Amino acid sequence: MGASHWSAYHAKWNRLKPPLRPAPEVVSAMREALRGRQGSTLLLGVTPELADVSDSVTAVDRDEGMIRGVWPGDSESRRAVRGDWRALPCGDAVFDAAVGDGSLNAVTHPAGYASLLGEIARVLRPGARAVFRVFCRPDANETVDEVLRSGSPGSFHAFKWRLAMAVAAATASPNVPVRSIHGAFVAGVHSTEAFALDNGWELEDLATIEVYRASNEVYSFPTRTELMAAIPRAFARSKLVETSGYELCERCPLLILELPAAPERRL
Repeated sequence: MGASHWSAYHAKWNRLKPPLRPAPEVVSAMREALRGRQGSTLLLGVTPELADVSDSVTAVDRDEGMIRGVWPGDSESRRAVRGDWRALPCGDAVFDAAVGDGSLNAVTHPAGYASLLGEIARVLRPGARAVFRVFCRPDANETVDEVLRSGSPGSFHAFKWRLAMAVAAATASPNVPVRSIHGAFVAGVHSTEAFALDNGWELEDLATIEVYRASNEVYSFPTRTELMAAIPRAFARSKLVETSGYELCERCPLLILELPAAPERRL
């Protein structure tokens, strides 16, 4: 019986690089998307790059190890609390904005998306905006063999996401058991040392995939069409905005959602 890999993930955090972590260009794009709504902001997870994305940030993460190991610390303008994203520990209509980096990819599609985004709509004020970076697999995706043969011109972290999306494409489902990403890697790479040397990668980076070995978590990598089809009707507006400046950015758009504004009162 596997367990969540998040309790071990924080120890690998410093090894992670874009696209798994948000590049400075992503943080800037999120701030721009939140312009005019930078009051009380909900952050899904404890992504340190987003700890100061607005004037007041409340981060929610279910794993105490991630909070202790990754969060840069509470201050007058930010705090982190333990909680489940699909049952947020707060009342209705208390936030002006919500943000997350890869947060939707940590739940199943489409049921998890409906549940999570419904909860986000509950805690946002009328007219509030939510901004999420989402990892989307392309409509014409590489196969697992193609990814393993080609390696990557850049980082192992981009390779790992390409491999995960190839596993999703092979099963014709957005949902990927995390251990199957590790399984595909182990089945196709007979010598980790040689693979690292051939691609110019450090063994410590390749070791980050080991936390997936016995995980019971499921990631999701929807196509853009599948992503947009899962948006609840509670949001009046939804759009995708491209990100740039880092490897695999073409598969990492920002999903921007907006609730309807409160109706005007008539005297």
